[in-house]
Amino acid sequence: MQIWLSILSIIISFFLACQCGHCAKRKGRDATVWFMAGAFFGIFALLILLFLPARKLNKIVAAPIAPDTPFEALSTLHTEKFWYFLDEHKTQYGPMSFTALKSAWNKGTIREKTFVWNEEMENWKPLKEVVRL
Repeated sequence: MQIWLSILSIIISFFLACQCGHCAKRKGRDATVWFMAGAFFGIFALLILLFLPARKLNKIVAAPIAPDTPFEALSTLHTEKFWYFLDEHKTQYGPMSFTALKSAWNKGTIREKTFVWNEEMENWKPLKEVVRL
């Protein structure tokens, strides 16, 4: 008889653990932690979880990406060169591929007034002069 009570106790514990995990997932909480709490504390964990408010999930909103249309004005000769740019403190970055330069534009690292240069150019020029915005 004791063995059947032990088996029944394990089954009930597992059932409550599953219910806690399921309820936690629906409420935006960690299902694994609540599964374990349900396994150890049984009905008490489930009752606590039922009375806890649901967590509001923060939606990840992507930052607006600056359009990459200025780069479409560059000829294919420019895209095959290594590029350099100067930040606002006149720190030089590069050499980098055209794709990396475009990525820096999309991240907002460089702007229209950022000075750029490649080996085909005589002097540093603002990006807006190179790409003819």
